[in-house]
Amino acid sequence: IQSSETKSIFIIHQMYTCRDITLEYSRQVHKLGTLLFELISEALGLKPDCLLNMECAKGHCLLSNYYPACPQPELTMGTTKHS
Repeated sequence: IQSSETKSIFIIHQMYTCRDITLEYSRQVHKLGTLLFELISEALGLKPDCLLNMECAKGHCLLSNYYPACPQPELTMGTTKHS
């Protein structure tokens, strides 16, 4: 059994390990959203940047959760092994 300080250090390490990947994923999702707004504008017969000029793509936000492995999975009910 690990101390709470060791667990906290592990969780912080996991956050930094995923940080670069998460930031790149966020950038790519934003690019995709921008492209979709341009395509939707064109489909509506508007200029490609019409929705972007209305700041439709301004509210990009990415949230994530980290759930550490259950320390006693044999005590859980109704769950199966998964990866």
